[in-house]
Amino acid sequence: MKHKVLSNFRRWIESFKRGRQFVAHDIWRIGLPGEEVPNGLIIKQIRAIILLARGLMEETILLRASALTFATLLFIVPFLALMFFLIQTFNIGDQIYQRMDNQTYKAVSALRHGDNGDEDEEEQGECAPDGALVSDIDSKPLPPPVDQGTTPVLSVGAPRKTNSDEQLKQQIIGWVFPIFKEGESITEAADYTNPVKIFVSLAESGVNNPRTVGLSGLIFILTTVFVFMRNVEYTLNRIWSVKRQRNLFLVISHYMMITLFLPFVAASIMGMNAALENPHVSEMLGSFTFAVRLLQFLFLCLALTLIYYIVPNTKVHFRYALLGGIVGSLLFLLNSWAYVKFQMGLVRYTNFFFTFALFPLLLMYIYISWIILLSGSLVSFAYQNEKTFAMERLAEGAPQAYREFFAIRLMMELAYRHRHRLLYPTAQEAAELWNVPTRIVSETLEALHEGQLVTAAATTPVTYQPRHDPRSIKILDVLNVLREHGQDPSRLRNQKDAVPLSNALYSGDAAILQKDMYTMAEEYERS
Repeated sequence: MKHKVLSNFRRWIESFKRGRQFVAHDIWRIGLPGEEVPNGLIIKQIRAIILLARGLMEETILLRASALTFATLLFIVPFLALMFFLIQTFNIGDQIYQRMDNQTYKAVSALRHGDNGDEDEEEQGECAPDGALVSDIDSKPLPPPVDQGTTPVLSVGAPRKTNSDEQLKQQIIGWVFPIFKEGESITEAADYTNPVKIFVSLAESGVNNPRTVGLSGLIFILTTVFVFMRNVEYTLNRIWSVKRQRNLFLVISHYMMITLFLPFVAASIMGMNAALENPHVSEMLGSFTFAVRLLQFLFLCLALTLIYYIVPNTKVHFRYALLGGIVGSLLFLLNSWAYVKFQMGLVRYTNFFFTFALFPLLLMYIYISWIILLSGSLVSFAYQNEKTFAMERLAEGAPQAYREFFAIRLMMELAYRHRHRLLYPTAQEAAELWNVPTRIVSETLEALHEGQLVTAAATTPVTYQPRHDPRSIKILDVLNVLREHGQDPSRLRNQKDAVPLSNALYSGDAAILQKDMYTMAEEYERS
């Protein structure tokens, strides 16, 4: 019996060692250039989980989420003010509600007419004494659609308030801060101040004051939005190991598109939510209400997908951006649900304790939301670069000799393609061609680009080509570019007695490279 127990224990130990060997080494096995990297559904998922956990711990995502949380607090009021201004100026609330009411009325009427057949059409032909058509389809007649001509498409004068616009704004506030919608009764207490109400009141006062929403106010709001989005882009570029920033024209065009598009997307999502809160619309839709709720989730998923697809300054495949959007949307909805439950649970305590817990919970909600958004981008990056990203765990420990050899091999490939007029490679193609970590490829290309040896072509995705005639580029030039990449922390090499040695090393003087340290020390002492 004792021998059997020991035998089983040894088998468990051996199984544990084999599993540890598989996870720590075998699953990350790197072959020679061109050799197929181990692949498979289960292996790919294990890699992705390990890399995501490593990314959360080592890619400073938690720290960057903290910084973005603070930036969000400064960004909320200008963004809400811009959104409220667009809603009131263009009467988005009226247009959304009218169109949804008309389309819902037509769709439900068509469904009912199709169910009842020609008999309903004959019944609808009966006229009332005053000449109006009478419908006997249901005991409760459908209300007529709202006339779209009563509300102008564009407000010419100053922004005006309508009931629909106010309702839409309340729905947006309820989406950004779920507790403001779910717990309206607890926010009316007079012995404490809800931080959400402070943000909303500041945004409302800014929109309703004509002096505030002037040219200077609009410039301030847009500047705040652009700076905030610049921080988001920088964070996502760090996840994708991209250091090159967009030029000013692309920054303005991309940010302007997102800035103008995002309020309308949020308004559309909240408009559908507000329409579903209408008992009449919910009664007409019936079982289709779940489909509309699902449509809201799809809108949120589409918004996150576009962020992951557009914001990083690199080529992101849409299917991987969509995967990150789905994961981010599910986690975001779960986070919102948990936040509402926690907030509603605080009602059981006295207002004194509730006041202290309200603002920290709001900060925690924003903080976790940013972690989710950045994690979705990390999901896209991990799955798109799964074969080469599996080597990223070894990239930081790569010796300088490896980086120098890869840079020379890369320049040889560019020279070969230049001579034979072939297509130049992208960073990801180069990584997959030689089984090199993506980040080493990006860092090497960045160094060669700053060293004026390669140039980035204006293609999608970006390709790299020699900046000069390859016959004029020497191996020593490539090595010096890598060695000089960065900035000297001091003027050590510029000292008078150090300049000869520095110049000799830069020129690759074979004679000085063969000298021993004793001889060098004597020469340095004599100088």
